[in-house]
Amino acid sequence: NRKKPLNLGAISILVTGLIDFLRIIKTVRNLVWHHLNDIDVFYKNVLGITLNIKRKLLRQLSMRHDIVHRNGFDLEGNAVAISNDSLSDSISTISIFVEDIDKKYQALKLKPTSYLEWLNLLNYFGLSVFVCVYKS
Repeated sequence: NRKKPLNLGAISILVTGLIDFLRIIKTVRNLVWHHLNDIDVFYKNVLGITLNIKRKLLRQLSMRHDIVHRNGFDLEGNAVAISNDSLSDSISTISIFVEDIDKKYQALKLKPTSYLEWLNLLNYFGLSVFVCVYKS
C-alpha cells in the first residue's frame, strides 16, 4: 500500500504558511508592550478592540519607566516619589484599563470570526495569501 506523495502545490502552501507564521511570531516578539499607542494599532487591526488609553495611564507608565530604567529619577534628575495614595491610584487605573480590555475581548470571543477578518489580519502583517488549485 503506497502512500501518495504531496504535490508541489500542497508543499508550497505549507511552506508559505510556516514562513508567514514565523513572521507573525517575530513581529509580536519585537513589540514593546508598554508603548500603548503602538500596541493600540495591533489591537484594533487584529482583534477589533480599541484600547481606552487615558493620559493618567500614560503618566503612570512614564513614572514606571523612570523607576525601572532611570533608577527612580526623571529626565531632569528629580527623584520620583511614590506615596501610598499614588500607588493605590495607579493600581486602580491599571485595573480599570485591563478590565476594559478583558470585557471587550470576552464579547469578541462570542462573535464568530469570518474568513474575511482572517484575510484582513494576514494582510495587516503583510503576509502573502494565495490559494493554489491543483489536481489530486
